[in-house]
Amino acid sequence: MSPSDLFGKTLLIVDDEPFLKDLLVDQFESMGATVLSAEGGNEALAIFEENPVDLVLSDVMMANGSGIEFLAKVRNEKKSDVPFFLMTAFAKDFTAEDARLQGADEIFTKPFKLTNLKNSIFKALGLR
Repeated sequence: MSPSDLFGKTLLIVDDEPFLKDLLVDQFESMGATVLSAEGGNEALAIFEENPVDLVLSDVMMANGSGIEFLAKVRNEKKSDVPFFLMTAFAKDFTAEDARLQGADEIFTKPFKLTNLKNSIFKALGLR
């Protein structure tokens, strides 16, 4: 993966954990992506409505609107099929099957390997 592999792509990162959100923003900006970020689903929806986004990566559990609620709005209200990845630290409370039924393309259980996330993003964006 080269530093410009994601040039021209816009990612929306949604997480209320500042360390992880900032880490992901830095990683994908260093690969050439434009990265928008939000701390909750409500803020993310406003950003999504105002900006063209190529892929969403959202935490499930957040105080200001869950990732599942955000996913449902993107799929059902906005009728968007943008690749939508979910991250969760609580795999026992939320199954991958439940997430896929809601329209998630990928589910990552925290902690996850950044390489696996990057590979899935490249695949979803048709880059590899």
